[in-house]
Amino acid sequence: MTTLLQSYREQVKPKLLLIIGVVIGLLLLFNPFAFNGQQQLIFLSLLFIVYSWATKALPRTPASLLLLILFALFGNTPATQVFSFAWSPTLFLIVTTSLLSVALSKNTLIRSWMNQVIRYSKGNLFILLALPYVFGFLLIPVIPQAFARGIILGTLFHHVLSDEPKFAEVKKIMLLNVFVAISITYMAVSNGDIVLNHAILAFSGEAVDTALQGMPWITYMAVPTIIFSIISPLIIRGMFQKDLAHYDPAILEKKQVTDVVTKADKIGLAVILLVFLGWMFEPLHGISAWIICLIALPVLFYIGILTPADKKAVNLDLLIFLIAAFSIGRVIQDVGISERIVELLTHVIPSAQSIWFLPSLILVIMGLHMVIGSAIATGSVALPILIPLVAQAGYDPIVITLILYITVNMHYLLPFHHATMMIGIGQRYYHDQHMFKHGLFMTVGIFILILGIFLPWWKFTGLL
Repeated sequence: MTTLLQSYREQVKPKLLLIIGVVIGLLLLFNPFAFNGQQQLIFLSLLFIVYSWATKALPRTPASLLLLILFALFGNTPATQVFSFAWSPTLFLIVTTSLLSVALSKNTLIRSWMNQVIRYSKGNLFILLALPYVFGFLLIPVIPQAFARGIILGTLFHHVLSDEPKFAEVKKIMLLNVFVAISITYMAVSNGDIVLNHAILAFSGEAVDTALQGMPWITYMAVPTIIFSIISPLIIRGMFQKDLAHYDPAILEKKQVTDVVTKADKIGLAVILLVFLGWMFEPLHGISAWIICLIALPVLFYIGILTPADKKAVNLDLLIFLIAAFSIGRVIQDVGISERIVELLTHVIPSAQSIWFLPSLILVIMGLHMVIGSAIATGSVALPILIPLVAQAGYDPIVITLILYITVNMHYLLPFHHATMMIGIGQRYYHDQHMFKHGLFMTVGIFILILGIFLPWWKFTGLL
């Protein structure tokens, strides 16, 4: 414990904390959103911790715990709700799939297959960048939870790519690209992410939910998503050209698989495939994905694929961070911060007859998402307000539902803005700065994406 506390003290950056304190002080003084005292306390506490996360001014775990304590003490949300992610199915799924992903990466048969598939790129950088998008689409019916796909695919690429220091930055960008690919590809179908996609449909109301289930979602979203998936590796390559300048096909020469396939490998593969089958048929049997995975883990430990040392794959630092991040939306909604910001933002929306109507809606959604943080929380706050607004303007509620979904999914700056991308940062595959740089590009890119790709397609399909 003493060593841990000493480590935390050494990570504190006083100069950055001073700068953050000045910014918080100015916001306290001018109160630009006209918050009341409680709202000010919660909002400025949130900003202080978020800036600490982004700049690493404070160690992430103590900062996350501090935020949870402040929320529990001074917010309107019951403490059981503030900490509720700690016993949520999503957290249990992250824990169990973290161990399952280790079993995947250690299985000789799977590693050999992954190595072969990835090595078919023959060192071609674009093909290597494109492969996660191919895997992303192919794995949707097998692994319906985006968290699990991200953890598993990220772990496999992490083990295939070289750990040599000269490839460190290249590897970070490659792994960033894996999580970007997961985030894009699940937009193609309504079951692409059984958490975010289903939540947005639920918030949109029964009529929109029913209208978008199954083929209609695919009709409106699949083709633009595929187009975006083709463009995205080019964007990554262009944005991180300096980092990728050190790319060399030798990055694939790590850990050539020459191990003998054992009986444990075969049994382990059979168990993992049974888990995948269980996930595929979850809508039929109703057993949660994490329970299916949990049932498999003792078998994997028993046959020796997993060992007690592999328990370190469960990242406690990440879990505490996620508990804090997932509490944000509910807490700021319960104290009225979300409602106040929505009220101010809706005043800037021009009339429906203006060519700026849809772009301004996108801008409002982006603004809400930046403040609220959680994509799900943003949808829960914004859709009940925006759907009547666009209906009065003569737009199909499906349009604003999909616009909001695309925006909150593909526009992010900080880790708590995107749960799947946050997993990659939590596993330290890449840095906050990499996510911020890509998100900054998407701040402009989201307008091009929606207005230049999705809206023309929706006109072609008759939605507009």
